[in-house]
Amino acid sequence: MHIPDGFLDAKTLAVTSAVSYLTFFYSGKKILKKIEAEKVPLLGLSAAYVFLLSSISFPLPFGTSVHLQGSFFISLILGPFSAFFINFLSLLLQALLLSHGGILTLGANALNIAFLGCILGFYLYKFLTRILLKFENVVIFFVALLTILIGSLLVALELHFSGKISFQKSAFIIIFSHAISGSLEGIFTVFLFNFIKKLKPKLLEIEKI
Repeated sequence: MHIPDGFLDAKTLAVTSAVSYLTFFYSGKKILKKIEAEKVPLLGLSAAYVFLLSSISFPLPFGTSVHLQGSFFISLILGPFSAFFINFLSLLLQALLLSHGGILTLGANALNIAFLGCILGFYLYKFLTRILLKFENVVIFFVALLTILIGSLLVALELHFSGKISFQKSAFIIIFSHAISGSLEGIFTVFLFNFIKKLKPKLLEIEKI
């Protein structure tokens, strides 16, 4: 899902960067106002988790890639904006150190991965669990899968509007491949959530920012 530099036009870069950078600075302000000292190591561990997980990627046609993300999972632990903040920084480090995604396309990658996984995923999870109280695991799997599918759809649209690929020709392979990775992400997220719920339930009780 990482888009390298040179694949998006100026208008797509401007729109995606505006959304992501504004969210990043807003998230930073929320964290500085509410963060507790004991939560800082957890932020670092979560950043390392998403960095390592999404560093293992497999290339796709059209210049992008498919991989697990961990974005939605860390939002369940930290909250949407804390998770977005460290996911954004993780994407920046991946671009600088591993060339996974570009510097100019950081905003687009953060929108497709961090914004959808952390913020949309967290609030969709909260909404659905109020309705489906007894099916929390199903909700977690569905949200993890859905955020990745929406992200892959955005990738295809961003590349299409930038004139790099035809949406009709690329959408199937991009969305299908991410449906597979999204299903794995859903299973992995359910497993980790229940593991922590059983072993360290207090982690799920910390204040979500």
